[in-house]
Amino acid sequence: MATTLESGAFMEKFVLQPNSSSQQLPLSGLTFAVKELFDVGGYVTGFGNPDWKRTHSAAVSTAPAVLSVLEGGATCVGKTVMDEMAYRVPGGSSSGSAVAVGAGLVDFSLGTDMGGSVRVPASYCGILGFRPSHDAISTSGVPEFRYCPASLEVFRARAFSLLWVAGVAGFCQVSIPLGMYNNLPVSISLVAKHGSDGFLLNLVENLYDTIQQEAGFAQRITN
Repeated sequence: MATTLESGAFMEKFVLQPNSSSQQLPLSGLTFAVKELFDVGGYVTGFGNPDWKRTHSAAVSTAPAVLSVLEGGATCVGKTVMDEMAYRVPGGSSSGSAVAVGAGLVDFSLGTDMGGSVRVPASYCGILGFRPSHDAISTSGVPEFRYCPASLEVFRARAFSLLWVAGVAGFCQVSIPLGMYNNLPVSISLVAKHGSDGFLLNLVENLYDTIQQEAGFAQRITN
């Protein structure tokens, strides 16, 4: 297992135990991390910015999304690196959350995704990345960001894809890693209409092994 120093995934390490010690909980025994955009009671939400973190007070409560995972039996082990204030970068602002999982430091992690900030880093790290439907999970305790083009012409002139449009529309999406091609990560993305989260996740669970087998076969042919 990679060390935290080697991965550079974490901004801050701590341990939040699950609310119950029951072994019957669905996430019992699993560990997770959260992007430094989520409020955790007693810790400053730093937005990836040292000056902001230094000049602001600790959160007084924990984001419901984090509490739900704790209630499910998982243990939170810290906050992950993000680009400052979640500004757009080629790799996506939830990169630390993806690295933590890809490096085997946690079983899963929480991030935020408006235009690929979870799915793109996930594809780079060879892991699954899921973006739920808009409003399917509470965003309380997480700052709200919106992409606001100056005009319709600016929006039309922007280079975008169907996935980007679907992301803005609030559809649920998942990225599935396929492996490497010419030393570059390759993944596919599936999109379902708003509210079809369960259907999409069940589809991925049922098709994942087959997709991986087909991707391996295609890679052997090209090599």
